[in-house]
Parts: sequence; C-alpha cells; structure tokens
Amino acid sequence: MTLPTFLIIGAARSGTSSLYQYLAQHPQIYMSPEKEPLFFIYEGRRFDLHGPGSEEIERRVVCDLDSYRELFRGASGHAAIGEASTSYLYDPVAPGRIQHHLPDVRLIAILRNPVARAYSAFLYLIRLGHESCSDFAAALRAEEERIRARWRNGFHYRRGGLYCQQLRRYFDRFPAERIKVCIHEDFIANPVRFCHDIFRFLNVDCTFVPDTSTQYNAARRYVAARNKAVRVALEEIAPLHRLAKRVVPRSWHPVFHTVLYREFVPPPLSQDLRDELRSFFRPEILDLQQLLHRDLSCWLDD
Repeated sequence: MTLPTFLIIGAARSGTSSLYQYLAQHPQIYMSPEKEPLFFIYEGRRFDLHGPGSEEIERRVVCDLDSYRELFRGASGHAAIGEASTSYLYDPVAPGRIQHHLPDVRLIAILRNPVARAYSAFLYLIRLGHESCSDFAAALRAEEERIRARWRNGFHYRRGGLYCQQLRRYFDRFPAERIKVCIHEDFIANPVRFCHDIFRFLNVDCTFVPDTSTQYNAARRYVAARNKAVRVALEEIAPLHRLAKRVVPRSWHPVFHTVLYREFVPPPLSQDLRDELRSFFRPEILDLQQLLHRDLSCWLDD
C-alpha cells in the first residue's frame, strides 16, 4: 500500500496548516486526511509527553505502520502523496526513521522568524487555554523546567526556533535537492507564487491556482479561562468537557463559553524581550544563512 512521496516537516506556527490545505486542493496531490499523525516520532512506542493539551495529541498519534498506510488508502493515481507533521523538524529521532521508511522522500520546511514564531506559539497556547503563565517572559523562564518534565514541544518556545540544528539532521541524511526550505515571509507575501514553487518541487502541474483566501489556524481572537481555578478545573475534566461540547446543543455553547472564558487583546511583544530573544537566536540565524545560502538579515533587524 502507498506511503508518502513528500512530507511537510515544520516548523510549527509557520503557515503549515495553510500550506497543507492549499496543497490538498491540487488534483495531482493527495494529502493525508489527518494533519500531524507524528508516525515517524512514535512508531512502535507509546506517546510519553505531558503538559496541557497532550491528551488531544495522543488521540491522533499513529504508532504502527499499518495504521499509517491507512491514511493514504485513497492516494492511488496521485502524482504526489504527502502528510504534514510539524514536530518532524524538531524531533531528533524523526530524520532517521523517515530515511528508513521513505529513502526517496521529498521534504518541505517553512521557517518563520524565530522570535515571531516563539511569541505566536505562546499566544496560540493561550488561545487554547493550555498556557498557564500570565506573560511570555514567565513562560520563557519556565521552558527548561517544562522540558525536563517532558512537556510537549509546543511549549519549547526558544528551542523550537533552533532551525539550523534541526535542519542539519536532515541535510546529513538526504540530498539537498530533495529538501525544500522556505521562508514564512515569502508565503505571506504571495501564497499563490509560493505554492507554484512547491508544485514545481513536487513535479506536479504548476499552473494550478489554489484558493489561498483563507489562512488556516491563524489567530483572529484570543480567549483565556476567566481565572486560575477555572483553568485548572478545565484541565482536570478535559475529557468531560469535550464530551459536553458534543452533547450540549450548539445554541448553548455561547452561554458556557461566556461563563468559562474571557476574550482579550494580546499585548505586543515588548521591545526588551524582543531584543533578548533576537540576541539568543542571532548565532543560530547566522549559521542558518550559511546553511541555506540565503540572506536572513530581516530576522536580525526586525
């Protein structure tokens, strides 16, 4: 049975959800019906990460090859077959397993300014109600402790942006011509042209024009639990909460939402914290420029 011919490997919070949807529109491309199956991280082992939201990830993880093949059961006749799991870029185990199962695979990575990506990840987890720290500086201070406690990598705000280290694991195993590293700013500036470039990389019809009018998984409004007691209760009864959302009539959902959550406007990233993160990422960005032979000074000066 069919396996992927290409993978979107990351990075998280860099436009991969939109790219996944745009590629799925192409008549010659088959995308797995589920994003983030994480097979090449959890093949043959139990999901063992913690932290808020880990239960949702555990439910979608595919751990055996037969189940993974099932994701591509409808792929017959397509010129390019793919899936997207953004943790593949971050996880050190994934490149070797991908090489073992898919030695001829093509790999796509979208990279975002690591400072912006880190803050976007923080706001995303706030929006989901998973981030307990009240401000980004506190979340950054908690990062290493959370990593030691095996919290999932969505909370690895700094480490998630160490792209050069992550990409080298792939360049060490795959020929450069089969690794497509893209920049998030190019995607935002002209998504159709960006997709056409990806189509050429995948050897499919590059005249097809996808509908890029929708940005997927982009934050438009932010909510948070009304107070710490509500947040803790929601985490402890998460399965019951999900069941209630399915059982309670949809007309009642806004009522429960108003009682449990509050909307807020996230503050911009402070200049002091922006400068601190830019200084942290600067050596990595300079190394990445050398690896990709691309000027990334916009990330250093932003």
